Amino acid sequence: MKIYPKQFLTKLKKVFASGKFRIGLALGGGGARGLCHIGFLKVFDDLEVKPSVISGTSIGALIGGLYCSGLTAEEIEQAFSDLNFFKWSSLLDFSWTSNKSFIKGQKILEVFKQHVRKDKFEDLDIPLKVVATDFWDRKPLVFNSGDLTQAVRASISIPGIFEPVIVDEKVLTDGGAVNPVPYDVIVDDCDYLIAIDVTGENSRENKGEKPGFIEVILNSFAIMETTIVNNKIKLIKPDLYIKPKLSRIEILDFHKINEIISDSKQDCQRLEKCLVKYFHLKPKIANKSKNKVLGDSS
Repeated sequence: MKIYPKQFLTKLKKVFASGKFRIGLALGGGGARGLCHIGFLKVFDDLEVKPSVISGTSIGALIGGLYCSGLTAEEIEQAFSDLNFFKWSSLLDFSWTSNKSFIKGQKILEVFKQHVRKDKFEDLDIPLKVVATDFWDRKPLVFNSGDLTQAVRASISIPGIFEPVIVDEKVLTDGGAVNPVPYDVIVDDCDYLIAIDVTGENSRENKGEKPGFIEVILNSFAIMETTIVNNKIKLIKPDLYIKPKLSRIEILDFHKINEIISDSKQDCQRLEKCLVKYFHLKPKIANKSKNKVLGDSS
């Protein structure tokens, strides 16, 4: 976890001068590693506050969408915990006759629809921005209005694994190809910016063996994401940057939710200490329905 003190203190002075502050939270992509986002959202729930704005890429978009639609972090965790290895496997609707991808992605979309409480960006409890990639234009496409489910489906479409999505004649794929940790898209919408990077580290030891085809695709994508984040953070720094150590977790290990949340527990505790210290918040577990959005004067 990195804190950039000078930048933070400058913003903090403006915050206290105005009498309010807005926290922005960016949830990065990284496959199953992104389940640790649930733990960080629990910190906000326990403090009885919510971010003023959230951005998400890939798994970050999916979890961010559920949270912004009104689910608590605990409810999101329960939804994922109900899916064991065999149930997760049943969601992989393989596209055996297609030359576009291995997985259609329709079943995963149906599960999202079952749990999400609001299907339009305009109706969300917290403003959300979802990042996808315009495949042919090679540019990011940021959703903040319209159909939430469609935007999330586009954002999770790992090239070669999930079928691309067509929206307004644009072919869209996983947002991680252009913006794995999209904190820059909300930098003007908040006073204090938190970025959660779950691109992770290599989960396999180099034994001099050639990787399988799927592993080549997924790890190549992960290498690209890590490079993008490392270069971007040199140009635009969030106020708080957190990268949990999740080297034991592979991109498709969605059935290991307990292990993933456990491995990121220490980083969640650091986030809580940071929020409590700098914003004078107190952990309160009870009555989570009264959560306030930071920066809301009501």
